[in-house]
Amino acid sequence: MDTCGAFVSGDWLQIRRLCYSKQCVSVRKWLLNKTFLHCKHITDDHMVTVVNKKSMVEKLANWLVETPLIVPLWLGARQLMTNTAESLGIQWREEVRKLVGSRTDWEELLKQVCNENVYLPDYYSTRKSFYKGGVSFHGYPAGNLCWEAAFEQHLASKAVGARNFEEAGILGEQIFRGKYSTFLSQHLPASQMHNILDVGCGTGTSSMDLQQLFPYAKVTGIDLSPYMIAVAKQRFSSSDIDFLHCLAESTQMKDQSFDLVSLCLFIHELPYRATRDVFCEAYRILRKNGYLAIFEMDPSWEGNWKLRQMPVLFTLMRSTEPYLEEYFYQVAPCWKQLLEDSGLQLMDMQRGLSKRGHLALIAQKK
Repeated sequence: MDTCGAFVSGDWLQIRRLCYSKQCVSVRKWLLNKTFLHCKHITDDHMVTVVNKKSMVEKLANWLVETPLIVPLWLGARQLMTNTAESLGIQWREEVRKLVGSRTDWEELLKQVCNENVYLPDYYSTRKSFYKGGVSFHGYPAGNLCWEAAFEQHLASKAVGARNFEEAGILGEQIFRGKYSTFLSQHLPASQMHNILDVGCGTGTSSMDLQQLFPYAKVTGIDLSPYMIAVAKQRFSSSDIDFLHCLAESTQMKDQSFDLVSLCLFIHELPYRATRDVFCEAYRILRKNGYLAIFEMDPSWEGNWKLRQMPVLFTLMRSTEPYLEEYFYQVAPCWKQLLEDSGLQLMDMQRGLSKRGHLALIAQKK
């Protein structure tokens, strides 16, 4: 789940504020000057560019995220997310303080959950960029491999949900996630849901949603970040959910051991090849007639394409979601084919599950 949700969710007022913030103004001016050399027309006030399909904006963004110039944008985006969340009633700073200051021995818990046999793929741990030691997911220099990202993950999720259903205020996340739960309940026979795997569970919110939807099922949440798993265990210590440090492409789970594999707001954080591998692994661990369910951003939503024509904004989004471009161009347009290549049959897809463009789909192992 992303900490630059204003960009992913298309919150244009917040986006505009960020673009004119002190942290961004120097980078913005540089970007506009650089882009002007390659564009037919640009309007500074609205930052509208007329570009080709694989636009110069996108090419420029791909280059810029590999340089230190992206740092001011990261700082501005994360500060904006925190302030916006608190304006919506989410006690961001207070909740982080409570987690950090709890009686939990975080370093000891990290040792307990960390599986040293888990292979950390390059796409998750390293990049050829200014930052070494971590992919820059969500504006954190160490990506998801740090406490800061883990302590804030569920709060970023609340903020994104609230912006998708602003009229509901702080309850917006419940409505947002409830759309996925409703989709699942419409397609899945509850009596057949005995073992459920939540892939990319983060700090456990999506796993708890599944447990509440299917109270008689055994739910297991897995994530590649041991920091996320540690926080998930602390947040839901009273539940029966198992949280495991695990690689989605190679879970080491037994063949045909799950009735449902759920990927909630996870695929857009993977490169194309890893997505294919995750689908193949899902096929392996699903029982016959088992289901794969996905909840994701919808690239066909108009707001996502508007964003791609704005130099500063697309650069920021591209830098905080390093594989979003592959998701938009290689994965989302080919759901059916990718699933079939993995042995799964697409049953249904629903778009428009949020005001800012999300979809859900379900496939079955025949």
